[in-house]
Amino acid sequence: YNQNIFFTYPIKNSALLQLLQLSLLVLFASIWGSLLFARTITKPIEELSKASKKISKGLLDVYVKEQAGGEIGDLIKTFNSMAHQIQLHNQELNSANAVLSEMYDQIYRDNMYIDVIFKNVDSAIMLLSTDYQVLKSNIKADVFINKFKYEFDTIIYNNFKLFCNSKDIESSQNIEISHKDGTNIYFVNFSKIIFSEEEQILLVLGDVTDIIDSQKISLWKDIATKIAHEVKNPLTPIKLMAERVKKRVNWLSDIDSKNIINESMDIIITESDNLKELIEEFNMFARLPKADKYILNLLEILEDTISLYKETYGKLSFIINCKDDILLNCDRSQIRRVFQNLISNAIYMVDNNNGIIEIIVMEENDSIIIQVKDNGKGFDEKDTPELFKPYFSKRQGGTGLGLAIVKKIIEEHSGTIVAKNRSTGGANFIITLPRGIV
Repeated sequence: YNQNIFFTYPIKNSALLQLLQLSLLVLFASIWGSLLFARTITKPIEELSKASKKISKGLLDVYVKEQAGGEIGDLIKTFNSMAHQIQLHNQELNSANAVLSEMYDQIYRDNMYIDVIFKNVDSAIMLLSTDYQVLKSNIKADVFINKFKYEFDTIIYNNFKLFCNSKDIESSQNIEISHKDGTNIYFVNFSKIIFSEEEQILLVLGDVTDIIDSQKISLWKDIATKIAHEVKNPLTPIKLMAERVKKRVNWLSDIDSKNIINESMDIIITESDNLKELIEEFNMFARLPKADKYILNLLEILEDTISLYKETYGKLSFIINCKDDILLNCDRSQIRRVFQNLISNAIYMVDNNNGIIEIIVMEENDSIIIQVKDNGKGFDEKDTPELFKPYFSKRQGGTGLGLAIVKKIIEEHSGTIVAKNRSTGGANFIITLPRGIV
């Protein structure tokens, strides 16, 4: 018995050691299994975290490999679907932005084209609200309001009220405005422009003092039709492009972007319609009346004509080289129109920043020689015989009537006009007029 008890201790210790080894093995196996199981959960989450950071940086081409089933797998599938939808929406927005950019570029170019026309229109054009507030106006309109403020607030306003209270869509009439230099007759046209629930009035004021003869109406309508046709051309593609964009954005799923684009397109379409209505009222040309001549100071006429352009084109240099005692027997308004047309042509040809327009007056026996020079790009020599012919124009938006009017006025004053290119660059219009003083 004692001998057996002696051998129980080694057996007991050996059993305990084996039990400890087995327990450690089970413990390590449990830890390893737990790590492997946890890895199957944390790795997809890490991949989702990395993918989310890429999306936040704008990298939308993201896909997370599906590595697990159950809730984690569903989460990965949902994330991939969401990333794909974001990528599609981004492509849709980029496509819409490209269309908008193209449309805005076209609108910018066409607006520049229209602005050049309105700056050189010889009529005052205003868009008024029903409470007589000026919403839009060109340079001629601003000049008219500043010069005839009282008449604008009385005569024009009274006619405006009568027109607004009437059921007429359009109304035309002539009004007389007296001032220190005489009386001017203005053609006044009112037109109602109705869109949505708002009504606006288009007012066109044209000085027709020099065109009160029997052929005024027919000639005036021809020119108005021609100009309206030329200006409508750029307006039509603007409106069509805006309508096209509205159709293209209907399939956008981004409601906010769709609303912004639709609102912008509605504004563009409305403004295009307003401009089209404005252009259709554009008109100002007719046969000149017989010259009403008086003995006038030429320098005063030149300074009076130049003053308007100095205010409008402040960066250009206007030089007058004329004695203060030169007298000329002429029609004041017609001679002013000669210089206005020649100066307008020169302004179009010179650079806006360093343009120089010079008027030189010389005396030669019983004649006055007037040179209107500029430092612009001149004209094509082959076009010289055509310059003074009606409807000949290489000026964008021009009617080709400006120099034709100049030539007619000069001839009615028994003078001549020729055009030459300067050797240093630019054009030189040389006018020769008799003094006409006995």
